[in-house]
Amino acid sequence: MRKAPLIWILLLVSCCFSLVSGWYYQKSQNKFANATTENLHLQQEMITLERHMAFLKAHENELHFLETKGWITPTNRLLAQNILEKTGAHFDMVDYSFEPEQDLDLDETHSYKNTQIIWTCASLLDSEIFSFFEELQKQFPGILTLNEMTISRQAEINEVTLLAIRNQEKPHFIIAKLVLDWTTLKKDTP
Repeated sequence: MRKAPLIWILLLVSCCFSLVSGWYYQKSQNKFANATTENLHLQQEMITLERHMAFLKAHENELHFLETKGWITPTNRLLAQNILEKTGAHFDMVDYSFEPEQDLDLDETHSYKNTQIIWTCASLLDSEIFSFFEELQKQFPGILTLNEMTISRQAEINEVTLLAIRNQEKPHFIIAKLVLDWTTLKKDTP
């Protein structure tokens, strides 16, 4: 008779052990499944990062050009103002203004900012205006596009203006107005 309670105790212990081991098995299976899923996710991220690194290495020259051109940097009006003033320092009666910037969404993946710049000056020759714009395109951050150019002759060439040139004075033969579109990459674009 003493064997019967012992058998019942062993049976109860084995049932409890079975339940605990079943629960532990289920828990370990869930942990394994989560670890496997996380491992696959990390592998996908690694593959994506490797693709991005390969792209950056393959396009290093283009990215360097865009960086030096200022395309990747955000719009900086103080820098633009400094470039306008230094490049156009030899002109007289210079005036310029920056219009409010506008967002341009050309496609789903890229957003741009466009600022219109209106620049006017007085000059001796129209070739100085063209040289100014060419130099401005080289130095300006982002992309600078000429939207409109108006050049008009203000003074006639006569003895008075020729005498002024001879006396190292600079008569204003030309009045120019440039309307420029300044486009840069929007800062929050990936």
